[in-house]
Amino acid sequence: MDTSLWAQIFGDATSGPNGPAVARVLDDTDASEQGLRAVVFTQTDFKGERQILAPGRYDIGDLTLPDNSISSVLVSKGLKVTLFEHGGFSGESAVINSDIGGVGADLRSKVSCVIVEKL
Repeated sequence: MDTSLWAQIFGDATSGPNGPAVARVLDDTDASEQGLRAVVFTQTDFKGERQILAPGRYDIGDLTLPDNSISSVLVSKGLKVTLFEHGGFSGESAVINSDIGGVGADLRSKVSCVIVEKL
């Protein structure tokens, strides 16, 4: 994980030598309260417009980025992100457990929905 990129997005206080400084998540603690986030970008290599996503389900209307524009994803440790090609969480999908600078040819610039979940 590129800690300098996390520092730019979340501020210096959230990064440390081992990546984003997030409190340990307990089974009975909501991940969003612990600062766990995913960040989706419109361009590869974590560039372009971005949207920060707490754990949850994001259909087309819930995303602030244009439809079919997500090309790279940063993922906090302890989360998984599922990308879907079509609205309603349908079509081709991919599960991402760590940062990915390019979502792959099958989904690049085709993502319409995202689910962010605590592992």
